[in-house]
Amino acid sequence: MLGLAKRVGAKNLLTSTSEVYGDPLVHPQTESYWGNVNPIEIRIARIFNTYGPRMNIDDGRVVSNFIAQALR
Repeated sequence: MLGLAKRVGAKNLLTSTSEVYGDPLVHPQTESYWGNVNPIEIRIARIFNTYGPRMNIDDGRVVSNFIAQALR
């Protein structure tokens, strides 16, 4: 897909949740490493505090806390 995007000059938006960061040993993570191997215009959106149907309502995150309080 990225090869095709490069050939046609497309822009890309990559989305994912903050879970991609895992539980790193160093906080905060620095942005000292980045690369531009192929000149493709890419934007990244990290979505935080998401809630879904399989998430534990007592998870402790702000969105699940608000939902739990509203249901009680």
